Amino acid sequence: MDPTGPGPDMSRMLSGHPEGVNVSPSPTFLANGSWQSVTSATNTAFAGPWGVSFTANLTPDPNTGLGIWPEAM
Repeated sequence: MDPTGPGPDMSRMLSGHPEGVNVSPSPTFLANGSWQSVTSATNTAFAGPWGVSFTANLTPDPNTGLGIWPEAM
């Protein structure tokens, strides 16, 4: 939260879904045949009929990110 309202936390830029943030279970189909999806409060995880999708850690950190990946990967 910043003075103008909710905004991205740039200190966590490209770090993926936070380990301690839970994601709501996948929603069910509605009676009219459509479906709903749920997004985490951090906009880093998405749940729907397909299951749960998480954003990846794209930082250069060697332990949790892409730091040890060779350029070819």
